[in-house]
Order: sequence, then C-alpha cells, then structure tokens
Amino acid sequence: MADKMCLKLKGLTFETRYVEYPDIEPFQKENGFEPTSIKPDGSSFYTLPAIFDPSTGAKVTDSWNIAIYLDKTYPNTPKVMPTGTLSLQRAWVDTAFSYLVLSFPFIAALGVAQMTPRSVPHFRRLGEFLTGKPFDEILPQGEEAIVMWAKLKEAMGKIDAWYFAGETELESVGKEKGPFVGGGTPLFADIVVIAYLLGQRRAWGEQGEKWIEVCTWHGGRWGRLVAQAEELDIV
Repeated sequence: MADKMCLKLKGLTFETRYVEYPDIEPFQKENGFEPTSIKPDGSSFYTLPAIFDPSTGAKVTDSWNIAIYLDKTYPNTPKVMPTGTLSLQRAWVDTAFSYLVLSFPFIAALGVAQMTPRSVPHFRRLGEFLTGKPFDEILPQGEEAIVMWAKLKEAMGKIDAWYFAGETELESVGKEKGPFVGGGTPLFADIVVIAYLLGQRRAWGEQGEKWIEVCTWHGGRWGRLVAQAEELDIV
C-alpha cells in the first residue's frame, strides 16, 4: 500500500501484479528480487512490496527502499524523503509500527476472511508467529479486549502528539499547518500511518463501529488524514 501511494503522489504510471502469500518467495527468486531480511533459521526472507522499473531495470524491495529509490530516480516529483529527514523518518516509521501493530489482534480474523483460500494458511501462521497465540485465539475478548483497545488508543495518541508538535512549529514560523507532518504534502512518515489506517478501514468496514470510533480519536485526526489522502488521489 505505501509503495503505491508514493507512486501516485509522484504521478508515476504503474501496473500492479498481486501475488498470493505462498507464491511470494518463489516469485521473488524467479524474478531476481533480493530478500528483505533473514529468517530465524538463517534462510532468506522474501516479502512484498517490490517494484520493477523498466526505465532503469532496477528491482527494489521494501517500501522504505522503494521510497528512497523513487525520490532519487525521479527528482522532479514530490519528495517523500526530503534531504535531511531520513534518520528522523526512520525513527518515526519504526516507532509508529510498534504502536499501530497493536491493532492487529482486532483485524486479523477479519483480514483472513477477505483472503483467497490459498493465502489463508500462510496468514494464519504469520498471525500466530506475531502474537504467540493460536490464530483462533488472537481476537481479544471481554476485559482483555477493553484493555487492549485502550492501549491502542493510547499508542495512537503518541503519534497524534508528534503531529501536534509539528503543527505548533509550523504555526510559529507562519508556514502551512497540516494535515501532514510536514504541512500540506505527505512525507513517507505520513504514508506509513495512512497505510495502516486504510488497513484498519478495510478490515472493519467504512461503517464499522471500530473504524468510526478510531476516526473520532484525538480530535478526529485519523479520519482527516485518510480523507486528505483521498482528496490527493493517492489512496
């Protein structure tokens, strides 16, 4: 999702090919893409997204690497990684992930229901690896659900505080405020957050109770972020 949003923001034409979960590793190997990390057993781990740029022959994996590549290769398009922001954006993305992933237990079962039968077993194993629980026990119930939902709201409140700090700084120097961290144009940091929000909306449904509630949190920031991304036609 984040890679497609970067491509759309930059106005670059592209085609999308969807790959089933069990086909990712053979597809990546067959087409010459590099692994993105190493598994606990020492073998290569292949993930999506990945892009192939026919104009340069480049094959790039991982949304972070893709964003950097696109900025460098197409300098006359809006930059998502402006010079001097990479280290700060890396910290933002890594920390935001640790907060936003708290929504996974609430969307896992709904997400698997939207997958094709071939991808379901792989996703179930992934969910069990991430949570340390049998897949059918991932969705929190009762008091546990109340506590975990509150933790998600608190965690997203920390991201909201980052946005608020940025808005305060921009206002103090008379620059355009929000809705994105750098003003009116999203950076990669924004795109990552929006991608997670879109995943939540897709799982819960636009009229789903949980999605509607999330959109009201922190002064309605999360609903506004998604709405602005839609206005920019990058979703």
